Amino acid sequence: MKIDVTKLVQKEIGATAEYDLDEQVEVPDKGNAQVSGRVTLTNLDQSILARFEALASLNLNCDKCLESFRYQTPLNFDREYLKTKTNDPEALTLDNNSLDIDPAISQEILLNLPLQAVCKPDCKGLDPETGKNLNQES
Repeated sequence: MKIDVTKLVQKEIGATAEYDLDEQVEVPDKGNAQVSGRVTLTNLDQSILARFEALASLNLNCDKCLESFRYQTPLNFDREYLKTKTNDPEALTLDNNSLDIDPAISQEILLNLPLQAVCKPDCKGLDPETGKNLNQES
């Protein structure tokens, strides 16, 4: 999602603008995540501060039983977007007074994924001999 911040950067320092989020965001190696919530933008002297309060939901495969399940994670984070270009490849900058928030959301989702994705805390996994899902059979 790209947000046009032309009007915001023309306002006084400290001015804010809020935008609702309800979109699909591509997460590398994981597919699409549904993101809903809000982003609040604040005009600072040399940058725009984006404060995200959202919920991301995506399909993962359980590392124990291999079944697909829906994983949800809250996203509460800030990102600063510089108003002018810089030589720093890590810096986030505005592009023609436009702010692309998808890379920041995608990165934050990746940071919040569990090291071991399990469908439920007591997942029994697969039978090592037969390969059957032990959650479905004894």
